[in-house]
Parts: sequence; C-alpha cells; structure tokens
Amino acid sequence: MKDWRLPSTKEQTLLNLLASQDFIGNTKIAMQLKNCKVRTLDKDGTIEIKVDTNKKIINAIEIVSFEPTIIVEAELKKNIYSTYFLLHVHNGYVFELEVYREDFGGENHINNIDNFSKLQFFI
Repeated sequence: MKDWRLPSTKEQTLLNLLASQDFIGNTKIAMQLKNCKVRTLDKDGTIEIKVDTNKKIINAIEIVSFEPTIIVEAELKKNIYSTYFLLHVHNGYVFELEVYREDFGGENHINNIDNFSKLQFFI
C-alpha cells in the first residue's frame, strides 16, 4: 500500500465538488477534507482518506441517516461506459473515495477527468 500524501489537484477538486452537494453534514465533511491525506488503494484510483479525527462531523442522531455509508456520488459518462465516484463516511468521518468504471477499465479515472462540469451528482 502506498504512503499517505496530500490529494492531487484533481483529487482535491473532485472531493470539494462532492462535499459541495446538498446533503446533511456537507459543510462539516468539506472541513474534514481541507486537511486530509490520501493514499491510492487500486488501479482505478480509489483513495483511502485520513482526516483529523478531532473534527467529528455529525452527532449520533445524524449518523443513523448515513447508512449505508455512501453519502454522495458522481457519475461521468465518457464514451459508452460510465465512471462512478462514491464518497464513503463511517462513524462520522470521511474514509474513502471509491472509483470504478462499468467495464472495470483498470486505470486511474480521477486523473482522466478532463471536464468536471460533465459530472452528474446523486445524493
């Protein structure tokens, strides 16, 4: 597994766009992502996210509303296949940006985003 690092410009842009969507706790998630570290988990570009655990984003009542752990996702349609970007939260903390493509293309899909305005967001 790779070492922890700061997110790349494209990774940070994608994380910021996901956190800017209208869902419960989005501003607190955005705060977590400001100073996060990441490491790449697979060839598709999925990243594990490490945040400052002193910045808990939600109280116990709101955590229940985050089951399952995917709180926001984006889809990018390119050619005939879509690529999906799913932001995961567990126990009030962001912990992963899962990335996959319908055909399991096996490349870093975050680095291949050429136009962020083409992303469609789902909550």
